[in-house]
Amino acid sequence: MSTALLQVRVDEELKHRVDKKLKRMGLTTSSAVNLLLHQIDIQGKIPFEIVDRPNDLHHAVQDIEAGVGLSKVYQDTDELYKDLGI
Repeated sequence: MSTALLQVRVDEELKHRVDKKLKRMGLTTSSAVNLLLHQIDIQGKIPFEIVDRPNDLHHAVQDIEAGVGLSKVYQDTDELYKDLGI
């Protein structure tokens, strides 16, 4: 089997972070790329879901706007005590 050289431009910091993670898995960047290409060939598609990951602040704002995780606001202590069963 002959091999071909593949050159890809990537963000230097991303490459460094991923190289460290791949090393812990016992892989090199080259072997990970080969695994990816083989899976694309076998499955005929990208072998994982591509997701958009908004930052945490974006998620927090969305949750607040949707009322997720917010405490009930009490108008007086009687209302609070009633909810607490006191």
